[in-house]
Amino acid sequence: MKKWHTIWLLAFVPVLLAGCKKDKQPTPPPPDTTLMEVELYNHFVPQPLKSYLFVSDHAGKVIAATECAADGSYVLMGDEGVAVPETFQVSILHFDIYWHSILLNIQTFQQVSRDSWKIGGSNPDTIGTVKVEYANLPDGHGAILLSTPGYYNLTASANPSKLNLYRNNDPVLVKQQKHADGPRYFWIDQVVPGQLVPVDFNAMVPAAEQSTSLPFDVAFCEASLSGFQQAFTPESLPMVCHIDFGNGQLQNFIRWSFPADRFTDFQTEISLPDPLAIDNRFIDRSFGPIPAVFNKLDVGIDIVSGAGPEVKLNTSGDFNVLAVKFSDLGPGEELLNWVVYTSDTTTQIRLPELPAMITDFFTGLRRDSMQLEYVETRQYRDFQSYGEFVGAMYKPDFPAGPERLNMHAYRKVVPQGIRSFLMSR
Repeated sequence: MKKWHTIWLLAFVPVLLAGCKKDKQPTPPPPDTTLMEVELYNHFVPQPLKSYLFVSDHAGKVIAATECAADGSYVLMGDEGVAVPETFQVSILHFDIYWHSILLNIQTFQQVSRDSWKIGGSNPDTIGTVKVEYANLPDGHGAILLSTPGYYNLTASANPSKLNLYRNNDPVLVKQQKHADGPRYFWIDQVVPGQLVPVDFNAMVPAAEQSTSLPFDVAFCEASLSGFQQAFTPESLPMVCHIDFGNGQLQNFIRWSFPADRFTDFQTEISLPDPLAIDNRFIDRSFGPIPAVFNKLDVGIDIVSGAGPEVKLNTSGDFNVLAVKFSDLGPGEELLNWVVYTSDTTTQIRLPELPAMITDFFTGLRRDSMQLEYVETRQYRDFQSYGEFVGAMYKPDFPAGPERLNMHAYRKVVPQGIRSFLMSR
């Protein structure tokens, strides 16, 4: 009997010991190091060129970077075991062909939190061209505007012109902007690639006209009016129907001309030189009805210093977005435009470091070679903060509509000694 008692006791000991063990705690999942999820679409990446996305901390140090060889979904991840900052900077590098050189555009958005963005291309693929042929073209006809949705050409040439088409069955507008009896135009609906469009200037009809008053007299300006035939969507293609540069005579209004009853909404953009400072410009860009008056933003910009890739400044007035542009010619004559967007309270901006994958591709290209070009304050009518501006740009769940792009803008170009290029839009 003692033997069986011993066996039973030995068998029971492991059970007792197992019951004394502490419960094993589940291993916590590793921290999520995802910084940004970005979807590129609608030919944002121009083949055979590439685009780049990179995330930087507030000091400008690169946290993550990726090369984008084509449209698609990209995820930017921080290093494992390294805490993800609450906010950071997101930069987008996009290539274009500029005449016979390469144009590099970088947009940097400061104070961004983890998010998902959708970034679409602005230039759809052409499906072909149509040829415009003139008849009864009068002497001294002046500038002729030729336009299809997404494309236009302002020319004084009497030779036939070709216009790009981005969709089948789009219209063609041919307008003589100046005529003794007022602006006239010719309109043809639903053209297709390869079609010949005969334009008889004797068959042109009078254009509708409307004015926008200006806050001061100008001799020269940059003004454009485009129309939308249907309700606006992010994929809508504007049809340019008026271009104005001024005629050298002082005037305090812009007289628009456009086809009557053809458009549901308009995109209006006016850029005026400041009569008190040649390096300053005022810009008013709006969607919807043609504005009766130019809305001038009343702000002040004091550039404390602007050497190299850094600017210190003070601002005053009511606005909600600050944009600072730097420019440079790279070692291979690549033109680099770099715009930083930030909030209205920012007083110091320094360009973030460029990732090695970019500087290795463009040998010798460095941020320290950048020169300040302008500081711009923007007041958007239909949202209240810089965060809403970023959402309107790239967040897929942000309400779509033309109102999200309304703004007033004031631009100050740094005076003599700083290399200046045309503002990219």
